[in-house]
Amino acid sequence: MKKIFFICLILSGIFYFNFPYSPFNSLPPYQGGIKGGWLPVANAQEPIKIYLNEGVGKAKLGIKDSEAIKLLKMKPVKSGRDTEYEGQIVYFNLFGTKDKDNNYPLEIYSDANRKIFSFIINSPLFVTQEGISVNSDEQALVKVYGKILKKNKAGGIYIKYSTGSKKGTDFYVKDKKVAQIIVRSY
Repeated sequence: MKKIFFICLILSGIFYFNFPYSPFNSLPPYQGGIKGGWLPVANAQEPIKIYLNEGVGKAKLGIKDSEAIKLLKMKPVKSGRDTEYEGQIVYFNLFGTKDKDNNYPLEIYSDANRKIFSFIINSPLFVTQEGISVNSDEQALVKVYGKILKKNKAGGIYIKYSTGSKKGTDFYVKDKKVAQIIVRSY
């Protein structure tokens, strides 16, 4: 009798969560994996904003990484300390599920005082105010930011476009598509 009760309970939960009129169908969609790595996207038409030379969403360069995590309302899937970063202590927080190239959608790096110096964006879930994201065409990038971009060759594979100087945003382009965006202060 107990087995039948539990089976019915489980099945009712499955139908309740998957039923077209379930209140759970109005929850926002999520991208990423389990174990806290989900990237909330309130609406597919409203990606998380990248602010040139400043930060991502409400999180800005120079604030503590713990504060940024609260402001972004995301939980990192991996966090740690790296002492191999040019002889300095660096803390990292990685968000979402790795892509085929082993990149996380969002990576946040902070210094020994836990102050953020870099946001690395590897996903089109994050978009600048002007609509540029990972996978945007190089031509669109140049059209939108042409007057403020500095173009550099970054190795043999990437072209690097930068805004700002010490505090800036870098767009790495590969095969005429934006492959990575870095908002940084260094």
